[in-house]
Amino acid sequence: MAYTVEKKSEVLYSATITAEPENLTKEIEDIANRIRKTAKLPGFRPGKAPISVIKRHYSDMIKEELVRQ
Repeated sequence: MAYTVEKKSEVLYSATITAEPENLTKEIEDIANRIRKTAKLPGFRPGKAPISVIKRHYSDMIKEELVRQ
């Protein structure tokens, strides 16, 4: 993942982040697996929900985690 930061003015900056799709897919899977361990969803025992359900229900949390990394 590469990034650049451009200074527009004294208080304004612009950031550009470039990432490889393969790396993002792996990161998303890792984050979803971490969430899966403690996720409590109706119809599933804790930690036993399928990854596809975790991704659907926790998509916002996964996106936030990707941005923080």
